[in-house]
Amino acid sequence: MCSQLIHRSGWNSLIVDQHHDLRGIYNWCVDRYQYLILMGLCILGTLPLELVLGARVYRQPRRLMLTMIVPVCLFAVWDVFAIAWDHWSYTPEFVTGWELPGALPVEELTFFLVIPICGLLTLETVRKLRGR
Repeated sequence: MCSQLIHRSGWNSLIVDQHHDLRGIYNWCVDRYQYLILMGLCILGTLPLELVLGARVYRQPRRLMLTMIVPVCLFAVWDVFAIAWDHWSYTPEFVTGWELPGALPVEELTFFLVIPICGLLTLETVRKLRGR
């Protein structure tokens, strides 16, 4: 396609075409990783609750793990069945393609971990600030 544009329109179209291709590659990379980027931003956004306000969620890893294990497992199994039964699916352009057993996208497991942790950080910060 690039060579067709060069022959048809001259060398300027090559530059435009290359710029368009780079923009397309950038968009593809951002689209493909946007779910994971968003989860990372959620963690970064709530990190001050732990480091500055002292939520003490990350400082109690055993308690965090015990709190998270049941909901994460339940939601993961639920998702695996929903995918297997075609109740829902994930658009390939917006996920990395990395899948766990049962065709569960790694982004979905990340969501099951990150969002509850952010919620716990918020809850513990509010409790601390209210004196409970």
